[in-house]
Amino acid sequence: MLRAEVRERLRWVWWRTVGRGLFEIDGVPAPVLREFSRRRVEIEERARELTGVAASQLSRDRLQGIALATRKAKEYGVDAERWQQEAQALIEAHCPALLDEHGCGPITAAIHIGHTAGAKRFPTDGCFARHAGTAPIPANSGNTNAPPTPRR
Repeated sequence: MLRAEVRERLRWVWWRTVGRGLFEIDGVPAPVLREFSRRRVEIEERARELTGVAASQLSRDRLQGIALATRKAKEYGVDAERWQQEAQALIEAHCPALLDEHGCGPITAAIHIGHTAGAKRFPTDGCFARHAGTAPIPANSGNTNAPPTPRR
């Protein structure tokens, strides 16, 4: 879908079809395409190893399955267990009551604290509730000529 969007927006570029609804910019030398399409080359090579036929002869679903199987797991350089322990210690220091709430572990508590930047900066509970989007919307059945209250 993204490729179709790009093709539609870049109408002045010459395109050539490469099969099954895919296309490339026309006039780009094959070595350049291969250099900038390493992932595609990797998938095509793996498809040939597994099936013995060229990737162009495989169904889209089969090729997508091979592509997913060859994808490397992302590494963020963070030890999840260590991060969770650090979060637990910080939450216990700043707001231990959050961890007593049912279903609120260290990660959820860290998210809540991060999103609110500390509830103590709000002068009242109502101000905090409004910031969090949980304050009741003022509405009454009195004056019906008043403009409607904006809803979130």
